[in-house]
Amino acid sequence: MDSRLLGHSRLRRRNRARVLLEIQKGEALSRTQIAKVLGLSLMAVTRIVRELITASLVDEGEKSPSNTPGRRQTTLSLAAKGAYVVGLSINAYKPSVSLVDIRGEVVLRRPFELDSLAGGTRAIAVRCEAIRSLIAEAGVDRKRVLGLGVVIGGVVDRRKGTVLTAPFLGWGFTDIAAPLQSAFDLPVVVENIDNALLLAEVRFGIGRGKSNVLFFRSAAGLGGSLFLDGHLIRGSRFRSEER
Repeated sequence: MDSRLLGHSRLRRRNRARVLLEIQKGEALSRTQIAKVLGLSLMAVTRIVRELITASLVDEGEKSPSNTPGRRQTTLSLAAKGAYVVGLSINAYKPSVSLVDIRGEVVLRRPFELDSLAGGTRAIAVRCEAIRSLIAEAGVDRKRVLGLGVVIGGVVDRRKGTVLTAPFLGWGFTDIAAPLQSAFDLPVVVENIDNALLLAEVRFGIGRGKSNVLFFRSAAGLGGSLFLDGHLIRGSRFRSEER
């Protein structure tokens, strides 16, 4: 493919993702507002929104009142049944597998038990079948599942999708992402549970709109995570270091 065409394709994908993210924020933005926020032309945003509506990822809402000045604006929102992700929570207390829609609402969740004698590799293999069963039970089109997210109580190398150690599970080094990607041919994101909870609060909860957030969690052990100047601080070894 010509490098210019490849660059244009990447730009369009990036802009689609940016528009979708603005709509996901849930502020009922119109096409005009999105164009202003992102610094894109109204024509470009209109084209992207049309593509997203055609793909059943975005719904149009009500128009602005007719007594307001200027052209009436149509609000946009994510289509609840447009896309889904699978969430796998692996921890010592309440492990579960969930199907979540694009709005972040849980469609179906099922708890499971971890075999204390099985290693991490075996546990992930067993969960693959549980994920297939969950999707089938929910009656969701498999093509609408965009990816899998895994949170685990352990030290995670986010870039490689691996767990370095999970002491409370009795796991050593375990490749989490590779077997799931092989089984479902979908993107897989693996994250430490404290980091995941912090990012959820920053995106949807009490930390929304904040640039600096400190998070603590007390469970089997004491964990925490730091969001500083708009970035998650991971540490050189993916954990805090004692001094």
